[in-house]
Amino acid sequence: MDESNPTISIKIPAYPPLSDFPADVLKWMKQNVLFSPRLAVKLMKLNKYFLHSQFPYICIKCILSPLEHSADEWYIKNLDDSWMNGLNFNDIPDNIWLTESLSFDKPNLIPQLLPKVVVFDITELALFGNSFITCSINHFKLITSGRKLERLYLRQILFIDDNGENMPYDVMLEYVPDLVFLNL
Repeated sequence: MDESNPTISIKIPAYPPLSDFPADVLKWMKQNVLFSPRLAVKLMKLNKYFLHSQFPYICIKCILSPLEHSADEWYIKNLDDSWMNGLNFNDIPDNIWLTESLSFDKPNLIPQLLPKVVVFDITELALFGNSFITCSINHFKLITSGRKLERLYLRQILFIDDNGENMPYDVMLEYVPDLVFLNL
């Protein structure tokens, strides 16, 4: 059995529970809540009607991008602390719920990875470059959307806005209110 995506061994009701909401509203909620993963988990905790027989997200602790000098070899740390080494980008699953850290030695690969990750609940982010590399502030906002980031490591990264102009780090730091450690 895949540890990162355990199966549920309880009986899931086929019909909505009795409530003040109309049954068709509850059915609509169950079908459409997957577009908001955090809300889906809240509903699953609220009532077992909202559970799915197969959890729709793949929970992963950590993703490491290929090193600057290496080929397309990604590294993924599963919830059971086992590593999947040497994955090609196409082998990285979709619908990832990232729970711990994200590390890029090639920050220019960020736009490629973003569509594969549904939820960023990371506490650690590392962006490294051997020469100055730009990172869109919109990508940074998306990566830090979980509002749990505590440790941030940046080396030779310039943040740019929508107009392609450099953004000062103090503006970028507004998006990480719980930051405890910053390494530049």
